[in-house]
Amino acid sequence: TWDDMSLTLGQQMNPYQSSFILWDGDLRPQGLTAQYDQAGFFATAGYYVAFQAVSNAFGEQEDAAEMGAVQIGYQAEMEGMDAMIAAAYYHFDDQYTDDVVGVMGNDLTYQIGDLYGYIAGTIEDVGIKAYGEILQNFGSDEDAFAMGADDEAMAWVLGLEASFAGLKLGYAYGVRELQSAPVGL
Repeated sequence: TWDDMSLTLGQQMNPYQSSFILWDGDLRPQGLTAQYDQAGFFATAGYYVAFQAVSNAFGEQEDAAEMGAVQIGYQAEMEGMDAMIAAAYYHFDDQYTDDVVGVMGNDLTYQIGDLYGYIAGTIEDVGIKAYGEILQNFGSDEDAFAMGADDEAMAWVLGLEASFAGLKLGYAYGVRELQSAPVGL
């Protein structure tokens, strides 16, 4: 860490602001992350191994599938509440689509544009958070799956959480279309 910048190498907690619609909560990417944070403005960029296939019973590794990502955003803190908005771009290489999804990379790639935001505050002693996220896969292709689906490349979620005395309750509704996001992450 240097002043407003940090660099992380190796396996790490998910450094990107997002909901569960794209990343599982226990995601721990392996790679390199650079972050900048000053006066509410933040930027995160990284390069990661998205999937490492094992080629045989002896555990020999095949080529790794990789992902590059960048996110910029702003977080504002006001008296009794805060809000954040962030835009991101995630790019998976063709190796990911070939190995994990089982579709040739020239038929489907994951080039995901993402917008996430929340507003949170306290009413009496109850913490309230409303959030939303929408993403679009710009690498989808109608020929990728037998059913054809280039219009099935979007995912979104809206959610509300309340917390009181260590108890957290929430409700979220989302849609994740067939080609919107990678599986298994």
